[in-house]
Amino acid sequence: MAAYHAPYHAALRRALDETLATFGKVLLLDLHSFMGPTEHDVCIGDCRGTSCLPSTVGGFERALQDHGFDVSRNDPFPGGFITRHGSPPRREALQLELRYPTYLDCSHIDEPGRPGLDPERIAAAQRRLRPALEEAFAAYASP
Repeated sequence: MAAYHAPYHAALRRALDETLATFGKVLLLDLHSFMGPTEHDVCIGDCRGTSCLPSTVGGFERALQDHGFDVSRNDPFPGGFITRHGSPPRREALQLELRYPTYLDCSHIDEPGRPGLDPERIAAAQRRLRPALEEAFAAYASP
């Protein structure tokens, strides 16, 4: 684990520091997907309000909801090790968890193996996610 964990996190810290030095602020998105224990389409985690400004979290939450996603905040996933890299106001970190059925065929989820790729679900999720994230990023970037 040390062979991968430490170098990865050192590189992540360097990238965040360089971005902060260049642009004056940085937003780290930690992207995941999940199945259960909630029925929400997306769970946004900001370490219970400590890794991201309320305006940033609210912007992502509103944009996702405006595009038809059922969104929860910090429940059941408040964010983990990577998200704790956030230290607002200039260094923010936000975890986004996308529920499997939003883009995968989970009709055989209890069988061995992984859920099946569903091109139609993937395309439908992409049609909603792209504009939602573009809106959230535009709100973040504007003063």
